[in-house]
Amino acid sequence: MGVITGLNMTVNGENTLRMWQIEELSELTPYVASNTDSGTGRKCGIDDWKGIYLGYGHTPAVFPGDFFTFAASMDGALGWYSEENGAYCEQIDIVLDVEKNQYIQYAVHFSRNGTLTKGAAVYSDTTVPSPPCPESLTVIRGEVDENDVRFAHLIMRCPGRPYVSSSTSGGRKRNRGAFDAALEYHRYFSDPTTLPAVETDYRMQLEVTDATNWDLEWMKMVRLEAIVNTETQENVGVKLFFEFNGQNGTATGSVKNPALTEKWPFS
Repeated sequence: MGVITGLNMTVNGENTLRMWQIEELSELTPYVASNTDSGTGRKCGIDDWKGIYLGYGHTPAVFPGDFFTFAASMDGALGWYSEENGAYCEQIDIVLDVEKNQYIQYAVHFSRNGTLTKGAAVYSDTTVPSPPCPESLTVIRGEVDENDVRFAHLIMRCPGRPYVSSSTSGGRKRNRGAFDAALEYHRYFSDPTTLPAVETDYRMQLEVTDATNWDLEWMKMVRLEAIVNTETQENVGVKLFFEFNGQNGTATGSVKNPALTEKWPFS
């Protein structure tokens, strides 16, 4: 027994991780009866758990809609692990912050699809660290680089459809749901006629290196927030919001990761 720092933690062989978190819960049904002495009792519960891990990088090993085996170590020796394919990836976030010069980072959100065990978890990250830098990276809208991009946040999600049945042994499991995505980015601008039109479909690409990007067809422009503030003498900027539209009326789109692997439509 003692206090440890988590300096040697890791998850599923991913590299350059920042943190991970697991939350175990039981959804207990309360009851009051003639023999509970005016108190409330709890007995039967539905087991569930969820978690998140954060890392520097742009392409985590799992994608929303994937079932995977979760294995996380606190210190290279002890931790948590699931049964085979006992975790379900709900969402990943990719964040590019050029203005604050933050390394590109991601988050993976996941939930229960099987049992979770505490115990021996002998995993380590032996890779050479090389977190990706944001300098000069941008958003590409309809094949054209956007100028003066400050910040971008791409969310890709496939919320699991939870269920409990006589076959789940008192726990909650998930089936794959429908894929969705959202992209928000901020940039400086001087000519409003160059801004995209609301309710228009665009092929959107988020650069993660000089030569690679996340590529989404299509994203529909849903909101624009232009900010002009003379009192604070801020540079004129705009926030742009897009949401996924996999069917543009004539064809089915696609989602490709920076390695050009098609991740949606699901195979």
